[in-house]
Amino acid sequence: ITVTPVADGLWHLNPGGHTVIEFDDHLVVFELGGTDAQTRAIIDRANTLVPGKPLTRLIVSHHHFDHTRGFRTAIEAGLEVISHWGNEEVLRDMATRPAPDFADIVPLPQGGTMSFVPVHGHLRLQDDRMTLDIYEVVKHNHMANAVFAYAPESQTFIEADLATAANG
Repeated sequence: ITVTPVADGLWHLNPGGHTVIEFDDHLVVFELGGTDAQTRAIIDRANTLVPGKPLTRLIVSHHHFDHTRGFRTAIEAGLEVISHWGNEEVLRDMATRPAPDFADIVPLPQGGTMSFVPVHGHLRLQDDRMTLDIYEVVKHNHMANAVFAYAPESQTFIEADLATAANG
């Protein structure tokens, strides 16, 4: 896993384009895609970025497969999920539905636990270390029910699939 510092308290992890955000006592990751093994590697690497600060939350930009493939592994790791309020039902279904044709996808028990925090317009995560504003994407031609994030102190915009060739 390659780690690139973006700003104070922000790192970009590749492959996969994951952004890790540091708060006082924990870390948050924006996006977790990839196989179970790739997702575990990202989670493990994130947990080494700042000693004593575990990864505790996942921001899911939208529900497309390439942005949620590591989602069940994240739930298995105990990460709380933050996403657009309109994604809650599909993400809960994804968390519990059997996937027998995909051996590398973590199976979760029916009714498995998933802590979900909905974004209704705007959600601010803030402590003495970091401010992160999460906003709903409005009227995008590629994805419904999406979110992006902004860290005002470093003026860092964190997104997935907002700028595509179809928008050019």
